[in-house]
Amino acid sequence: MLAAVLYGQENFRLESVPDPVPGAGEVVIKVAAATTCGTDLKVWRRGGHAKMLRPPTLFGHEASGRIVAVGENVLHWQVGDRVVANNSAPCMNCFFCQRQEYSLCPNLTWNNGTFAEYLKIPAPIVQHNLLPIPDDLPHALASMTEPLACVLHGVARSNVKAGDRVVVLGDGAIGLMFVAALAHGVRGAEGQRGRGAEEQRGRGAEEQRGRGAEEQRGRGAEGQRGRGAEEKRNKNVLK
Repeated sequence: MLAAVLYGQENFRLESVPDPVPGAGEVVIKVAAATTCGTDLKVWRRGGHAKMLRPPTLFGHEASGRIVAVGENVLHWQVGDRVVANNSAPCMNCFFCQRQEYSLCPNLTWNNGTFAEYLKIPAPIVQHNLLPIPDDLPHALASMTEPLACVLHGVARSNVKAGDRVVVLGDGAIGLMFVAALAHGVRGAEGQRGRGAEEQRGRGAEEQRGRGAEEQRGRGAEGQRGRGAEEKRNKNVLK
């Protein structure tokens, strides 16, 4: 198969490599869509990642596709299933996993190699972080499941409530998804359940359409003294 192989700093090449074969508990998917994460860009610039990968290695970690091969002892999955595989899985046994702080697991299983025709999914990811794709969801959107999950987790942890003023730092894919989630009522607060885009019209990013710099004067840091990010900054200084 054709695959992107990372050899070092700003050095990856398209090469022919052997097709992956699933072991026990593993599946192989034919990649339909693979996205480029900001981490991929940093890894390419730096030439590696202390935990995720070491060159030379297959590259990329966000993708969706269709299962084409299934290993022994795989349950609930079959050839032809449309799936998205998240890029890691926790061990479920360590101190942090027992406290459901899975992102802090020191024994994460990583998955790399999405920039290829086929991708082998490790058994722990098949068990914990392989997800079915609904028939009406395009592969290109499904491949963004992992960054969207990060956004929804962040919204849930932030405890943002209706009427709050929120600062989103950065307007990349994650930042824009945060704006969309907050503006359209996808919130972690219990009281916000069931409030969709219709009820949220006129709030957040939608509210700002058509408002130029002239109208916004006095609404930045100067107009918000004692609120939001300005207030937090002062509290941190006092500490």
